[in-house]
Amino acid sequence: MHLLTFFGPMQNDMLELFSDGRICLDILQNQWSPVYDVAAILTSIQEFYCFSILRLALFLTIIPILVQSLLCDPNPNSPANAEAAKMFTENKREYNRRVKEMEVTMTNLGTKRLMKDLEKLLQESPAGISAEPQKNNILHWDAIIQGPKKSPWEGGSFKLTLEFPEDYPNKPPIGRFISPMFHPNIDAKDGNIFLDILRDEWLPIFGVESILISIQSLLCDPNPNSAANEEAAKLFIENKREYNKRIRKLVEQSWAKDD
Repeated sequence: MHLLTFFGPMQNDMLELFSDGRICLDILQNQWSPVYDVAAILTSIQEFYCFSILRLALFLTIIPILVQSLLCDPNPNSPANAEAAKMFTENKREYNRRVKEMEVTMTNLGTKRLMKDLEKLLQESPAGISAEPQKNNILHWDAIIQGPKKSPWEGGSFKLTLEFPEDYPNKPPIGRFISPMFHPNIDAKDGNIFLDILRDEWLPIFGVESILISIQSLLCDPNPNSAANEEAAKLFIENKREYNKRIRKLVEQSWAKDD
């Protein structure tokens, strides 16, 4: 059985948290079983609570894993925090106000995280990648990805945007190419990028740099079995030579736009 503790501005509002941040959850107490793994633990926590996004530090051996959860199903009849349980039961309006205050705090934490991501990029940006937030809005970023070398994309310069939610890094940004693209996993109409880490495989440890590196890698390593552009997927599978010709045309178009 493992000890899990919340770190961050909890303000004693959590129904199932002890005063020191420890989580009061049955599978972490009297119903623990060795069959539970990290995924089972975090899923249980996510299903059990009903607040905005919080930072959870989970220690297994010496490696800290930061996770955030939407807290969705408190049990005020068996509280670890009597004050929060009473407020949840008797004064839902005040309870929700306290939750909103915490949402503002966590939004500020998301902004700080994006500032750290920007600082990291400014210090040492990966080859072929550049990005910065738009003026007066840290949640909206403009980025440019250079086509990987020794690939049909080589020499191309492709523009995209990243739109971050207020609860980043708990949820992933939405990535869209502004430059015209022909790729199995990029929507030809709106440029929406269909990438696993921007969807069901997202983790809060991912940052702007790792997102852009993954998108750059996606150019050369598409997944035609999960296509957003059926035409591109079919051509990639059936006629790679013609597919590469289409890519080279996009590269040439990107030169003209740069001029």
